[in-house]
Amino acid sequence: MRERLSDRKKQVEQMTAEMGPLRETVQRIQSASMMDRLKKGFGKDDLALAQKKLEEKTQAIKRLQSALTALTQESLRIEAHAPISGEEQQQFNLAVKQIEELGGVQKVEEAVEQYTGIDERELLEPYLFIGTTLSNALSDPKLRGKQFDLVMVDDAESIPLPFLIALGTMAKDKMVVSGDPYQLGPESMLGTPDALQWLQRDIFLHVAGTEQLPHLFEFTEKNPQWCILLSSHFASTPKLSLFLGSVIFDDKITVFASPKAKGRIFFIDTSSLRSQAKQYVGRKKIIPHNELHAKKLLELMKHALMEPGRSAKDLGIVVPFAGPGLYIKQQLRIEGIGTIEVGTPHSFRGRRKKAILFDTVMAGVDHTMRPIDDRKVGEHQIVRLLNTVFSCVEEDLYVLADMNHLQSLYKDRLLTRFMMLLKAQADPTVNFAQPAREFDALDWDKKAMLLSPTPEAAATVIKKEEESALKQDAEFAVQMKLIAKKEGAKPETGARNYERETYFSVHKALGMRTDVNLLSQYAGGELLFHHTYSTEQALASLPITPCLSEKEFRGLIEQWDLLLYAMSGGDNAEGPFFKNVAETKIRSDAHVLCRFYSGGGNSDEGKQNRGGVVSKLFQEFLGKPAPGNPQEWHTVYLSLLAKLQRYLMWISEQLRK
Repeated sequence: MRERLSDRKKQVEQMTAEMGPLRETVQRIQSASMMDRLKKGFGKDDLALAQKKLEEKTQAIKRLQSALTALTQESLRIEAHAPISGEEQQQFNLAVKQIEELGGVQKVEEAVEQYTGIDERELLEPYLFIGTTLSNALSDPKLRGKQFDLVMVDDAESIPLPFLIALGTMAKDKMVVSGDPYQLGPESMLGTPDALQWLQRDIFLHVAGTEQLPHLFEFTEKNPQWCILLSSHFASTPKLSLFLGSVIFDDKITVFASPKAKGRIFFIDTSSLRSQAKQYVGRKKIIPHNELHAKKLLELMKHALMEPGRSAKDLGIVVPFAGPGLYIKQQLRIEGIGTIEVGTPHSFRGRRKKAILFDTVMAGVDHTMRPIDDRKVGEHQIVRLLNTVFSCVEEDLYVLADMNHLQSLYKDRLLTRFMMLLKAQADPTVNFAQPAREFDALDWDKKAMLLSPTPEAAATVIKKEEESALKQDAEFAVQMKLIAKKEGAKPETGARNYERETYFSVHKALGMRTDVNLLSQYAGGELLFHHTYSTEQALASLPITPCLSEKEFRGLIEQWDLLLYAMSGGDNAEGPFFKNVAETKIRSDAHVLCRFYSGGGNSDEGKQNRGGVVSKLFQEFLGKPAPGNPQEWHTVYLSLLAKLQRYLMWISEQLRK
């Protein structure tokens, strides 16, 4: 763009220079007498020809200057959306200048290397104790090949046997292996016999020569000289810990409860929902999701989040296998709650959350799922899975299970027996819906405090937006009063919450946009909607930006045009999701709206066509050619968002097939 600007400027300068002699020629001919004209050889047509050339140059310069203005505006727009701001560019240029003054890049690099260079091997030599991770211990050149008097390995139940053997070669004299064999063991993508033997078998069952976890207690008693059982447990959730100690550990673990310990068990039997775990259409691999369970899960999540002193980082949603997480994450994003962690027991292993929501997912199908069927994977795997999940609970546990389905299809399975016992020990159910409604009614700034990964980040966002939000609220209130006075009616008092409506509608569209990108990649494709620094700014500001005037509508439509049109290839977009057909028409309509309000394009015919599209859209949304007050602009914006949501939902459905 800068090169094009430079070329246009050169053309303007060249033509301006050429106009000088033409003006002089015209002036000489006009001021010369008849005799002078004869002497200098000027004919009667020379003046008209010179004036014509001058006029042509003048018109050409005007056209170039018009193009130059348009290019300048486009250049400024691109710079405004660039990942590096003008200030950062200045800082970069200053750094380049300073480096040159210091003697160039190579000299500066040498100075930095000399200042920071240390011999890390020599630095480690005098230390008696070194703590590191498994991968560092085996791959870091500073540690590889070193020998230690004692090697201690923690969380050994999750480490494959070959890695433990490699760690053993680092020990001169002794090695201590510690871990919890009742937690999930090592993972491997391979299903070969060698992988099952060496990559998915843990050290405890291997050494004891058994597949039965209870036999480990007997093995410990027979080998007290080198095998130690830590049999005491200090519980933060005494009710749950006592239950696990009895059911899983056969009362061989002593549970001590802190006086301040608390914790509840909520068991939600979803049999009455008559839900069904649906399969993504066209998938060879079973990837189920349960829509009704997910809806109930959101309600429980809001209940857990509304407990005093909690935020998004204190909650975790666990599903027994990976597939359902795709759908649950989508529903969270649509609600604007993308900061709640969703994962499998393996991804939560060894960590703690104040509230864990465990969804068994399966219902309304005629097959069992391998990860929760002990006849397919063994009882020890089910015990480890459940113990891993419940060990993450710091305060409250929520469990969703369709007991009719489990008792029918998983009859006599370990999972069913365990869930029946847990249900008998659970606390009485409470009104989960009321806290969920209270959460939905929160203003965006209070939600930001709950949903931000850290309170400090939420406070920064709120402080940055507070002043403009207050100003917009004040302007909106004045506008509402003026309209009510003009129409002879009382202003609305609490009938509609425009801020909340905008917040939910925008988050639903943004959530679907993210889901479309994830599904596209999951299906083996690329991102359909790409990311830039400008899109991240739009994603942050759109949910809390109201639309109460033409000016605000113009700014918002530019951001949506960037997100859904420019970032998917614009006019050059390829693929069935971007062609101008009935399902995708809103994409091009939104682009037309953006061009109409930004004044893009110079053709009168183009402007007229765009005006027709815009008028037609307003007629569809409002029943009139154009909005006339803040309420109508808000209505138009929500209607546009609804169409964008349907467009993105259509893409999502096509990708799932």
